[in-house]
Amino acid sequence: MTDQLISMVIACTRDCYDTCIFDENYKPLNIFPINGFTCARGGRADLIRNERNRVTSAYIDGKEVSIDEAIKYVAKLFREVIKRNPARILRTDYDGNQGLLTWYFPDRLFNVVGASQTDRSICSAEGHAAIKVHYGTSMGALPEDFIKYRAAVFWAFPASVSAPHIWALFIKKFKVAIDVRLSDTAKKSDRAVIVKPGTDVFLAIGVIKVLIEEGLVEGKVRHFEELADYVGRFPLDYLSRVSGVSVDDIRWLAEFYHDYKPLTLIGFALGRSLNGGDAIGMISLIPAWSALRGGVITTRTPWVGGE
Repeated sequence: MTDQLISMVIACTRDCYDTCIFDENYKPLNIFPINGFTCARGGRADLIRNERNRVTSAYIDGKEVSIDEAIKYVAKLFREVIKRNPARILRTDYDGNQGLLTWYFPDRLFNVVGASQTDRSICSAEGHAAIKVHYGTSMGALPEDFIKYRAAVFWAFPASVSAPHIWALFIKKFKVAIDVRLSDTAKKSDRAVIVKPGTDVFLAIGVIKVLIEEGLVEGKVRHFEELADYVGRFPLDYLSRVSGVSVDDIRWLAEFYHDYKPLTLIGFALGRSLNGGDAIGMISLIPAWSALRGGVITTRTPWVGGE
């Protein structure tokens, strides 16, 4: 790896979790977890797209100008607004820009000028907050940890199409996909559980309820009695009816968590659904009841997830 990194390294800027890196010839580096391959969208494919129908110059009011002139023009606008009220400048971006150069580096400019910024909650803030309530942090498993697990649950996370390197790490392991439709990931997984939109929290409650009632709880969970009392208020047939998942499948999923102790990967899309934050928080508790610590990730951040 050291020899490979001596030369120039190029990182893919696409909106995915893998952040592939290449050598100066745009060849994916054969290091973990990239392992010498990239998706069909990035890498060399971009070299072809960059030559087709691309805007190659800067434009101001429809007139082509040099890059230097465009920068001076933007700087002038910045100065004018900053003098009046810098808060009128709003920087917006999303969690697809999580690289050092695409996220944190630009922050320095907008912080200095006093611009307004979003809290980025459109993508993941609610999920991080929900997990942090239970664990004190939203930090979870890292790619190096993935190979230690013998199974995975892709909960609203289309890994087969949006995270090919993560998917590859589990290609020979038992995979369960939980989604609102029979997605590509669900079709390719060993088992698919289809849940009604916005009802994932009820499915998670059902799983925890079964773990308790069948005596499958192994982990040490704070406020156990309170949690047990809470999930005990929901009859299993009610949770099945609301979520659209059969009682047998809920029981199977709970027993699967107990027996396999899988890594759980939660998708970003779940946070933008009805009861999304509650669902993510409840789902993140399941590994703890199965005596598994740090076994959850929400994508693009080291708990993981997908869109």
